[in-house]
Amino acid sequence: MRKNLNSLLRILYLHRCAFFVPCCVAATIVFVLSLSYPRTYMASTSFERRDDPVILNLNLSEGTGSWSYFRSTMVEDVTSPEVVAEAIKDMGLADNLERKPEGTLTKRGKQRLDAMARSLGSTISVGWKMPSEYIDIMTLTYKGPDPELGTKLVDAVKKAYIRRAMGWIQEFLEEQRTFFQGEAETAHQEWNSAKEALAKLQLDNPLIDASNPSAISTELSDREAQQRNLRLRRGEYEAELVAQKQLLAATVAEMGGEQRIIVNQGGDVTIEIPFSPEALRLRDDILEVEQKITSLKASRGMREEHPEIQELVTKRDWYLKLLEQQREKDRREALANRPADYESGVATKEDVKNLGQQQQVAAARLRSQVRIDALETKIKEVDLEMQDNEAAIAQLSRAKKSFHEFDRQYAAAKEQIDNARSKYKANEQTLRSLEPALRAIRQGKLLKFFAEQPAHGSATPVSPKTTTIFLLALMAGVGAGTMFVILAELFDHVLRSTSHVSRALGVPILETIDEIITSADRRRNLIRSFVITPVAVVLIFGITAGSASLAYLAIERPWAYERIIDLPEKAAHIFACFMVLQ
Repeated sequence: MRKNLNSLLRILYLHRCAFFVPCCVAATIVFVLSLSYPRTYMASTSFERRDDPVILNLNLSEGTGSWSYFRSTMVEDVTSPEVVAEAIKDMGLADNLERKPEGTLTKRGKQRLDAMARSLGSTISVGWKMPSEYIDIMTLTYKGPDPELGTKLVDAVKKAYIRRAMGWIQEFLEEQRTFFQGEAETAHQEWNSAKEALAKLQLDNPLIDASNPSAISTELSDREAQQRNLRLRRGEYEAELVAQKQLLAATVAEMGGEQRIIVNQGGDVTIEIPFSPEALRLRDDILEVEQKITSLKASRGMREEHPEIQELVTKRDWYLKLLEQQREKDRREALANRPADYESGVATKEDVKNLGQQQQVAAARLRSQVRIDALETKIKEVDLEMQDNEAAIAQLSRAKKSFHEFDRQYAAAKEQIDNARSKYKANEQTLRSLEPALRAIRQGKLLKFFAEQPAHGSATPVSPKTTTIFLLALMAGVGAGTMFVILAELFDHVLRSTSHVSRALGVPILETIDEIITSADRRRNLIRSFVITPVAVVLIFGITAGSASLAYLAIERPWAYERIIDLPEKAAHIFACFMVLQ
């Protein structure tokens, strides 16, 4: 290794010029090229978004004012063309774009503004941190060729985004309210329609109780039992009516065929006593009492021993007694007021004899007739009840057959009502949540943005770095010098040692003579060693050092670099002024 290292150092020493010159030239080229390399400057600003303390107690969701809805697109929204275009207008960069006479941008102007917004938007990167659900911290970083534009741009974009974010959330909440109001109205209409359909279904099927399916069977059984009872009662009434008619026929036969009151006053005269209005009223009262007794027995199941039935029977007997008295009164009045020439037949002696007995039979006949009328009325009422009951049984039977279809339609209607009601309640709940958020955003109480600190940026570029350029120059110089040293060694045919000559000739060396140097050679070597070589080294190294200094100043001290670059122009200007003065 030591031998190889000595050989390497020897070769490097022998070809030092081939190494030094290409190394400096390559490094100088790298330094000069770095001067034209695009500079990238950085400017940054940050702002903080917080939920207002007033709104923290509200139960907000993504659709009712929560920032989480906008957080998902927050990074894209900050650098969106709309926000950057608004920032460009605020900075005055869009003042020179083509405009119409009324001041609005032309189509070409809009295209140029959009292209400018997209170009500048690509130079901004967004960093985002979320310490908690109620806090967002955003950092805007500009990386571009213009340091002055960077600070202005990130500040303008920050302010434009904050303005638009407040407008976005208010617009979003108003759109949500309009949408949910329409949904709530639609759901309410569906709810009312479903309730009307259910009410119509229930009206069309009044005999069916969906909450008690067995009620219809129970009522049908009760109706059938009542119908059987009505048939039995009607049979009883018909049997009693037949008996009363037979009794009436026997009474009429006992009276001689006609109900007459016969009076013998000097001649044989027969006078028929009609019913007076008072007698008719009493007869109607008796029939009414009989109907009440029948109704109570039928509807409430009362028997003859019931106090209310006993009271009505007593009242009926009292009316019968009053009717007999009224008929007697009517008879006397009829006898007193009969016409003198009225004759309707000739009475027999037996009739005159049995006048008192005949009057008693007439009263019995009257009671039988009243009972017959009452029984006929009861039979008619029972017939009507049976007809009504039969119709009810038929309706109940049809309702029982259609119960399953009704139950299916009823369940569907109830489900539709429940769904519409749930939808309506959900929309109403959302609207109730939206209103506080809307009031808060109008009052500036929903969100708070803190962006007091202005943007800051560095006057030195972040790319390229000084260390990067110097490392590249060093690598390029060393690489170029090494390559030229290798080439020089490969194409060098000079024999520099006896061993080299011996290997080249293949014979041993017996003796060597040193190089004969004349005074002219010494003078030439002296000039080359102490004049030409130092001057060349200083010149080449100076050029390299100068280019390195310019590269360093262009990055680390751009203001000093600008002054140095302007020196030739100032010198030319001063020279021109001097020449003019001369």
